Amino acid sequence: MGATVERDAELLVGTLFARCRRSLFRYVRGLVPSAEDAAELVQESYARLLRKSAVMRREDAARSYLFRTATNLARDHFRRRVSRSSDAHTSIDDVPVVDPARNPDEDLQWQQAIELVKEGIRVLPPATRKVFLLSRFRSKSYPEIAALLGVSTRTVERKMREAMAALDERLTREL
Repeated sequence: MGATVERDAELLVGTLFARCRRSLFRYVRGLVPSAEDAAELVQESYARLLRKSAVMRREDAARSYLFRTATNLARDHFRRRVSRSSDAHTSIDDVPVVDPARNPDEDLQWQQAIELVKEGIRVLPPATRKVFLLSRFRSKSYPEIAALLGVSTRTVERKMREAMAALDERLTREL
């Protein structure tokens, strides 16, 4: 019976690893300065999850435990780095802010939405992408964009509608 429970726990962790590894890595990567540190903390999070058989009975509880553990490990990692270099000056601007009240799942959803928007912009038709980027990232007005591109203001308006509809559809479909 013990071997079956252990095998079930390993299967759940394996499933969680397949589903959450990238998102957990992106989340932890935002908390620590290097990709190597993030990878190490993700591995340690999964190792700790394997030791918590009571948590692993439900996937949602295991996932929550995994993100909470990763957050705590990142905090510990930061504290160790700070204590090792306590004689070096650290600007307050360089200290990452980790709000304990923030929900890791919400952070993850936010990061996923940002990635979807970035990818959505990349796959827009070139003319539509150019209009969108000039408007949203260069703060150009529609008449300014029209003059820059040698098209009518109505064409710029149409391209912006196309861009916004495509991005909205992508977000709605994927999230």
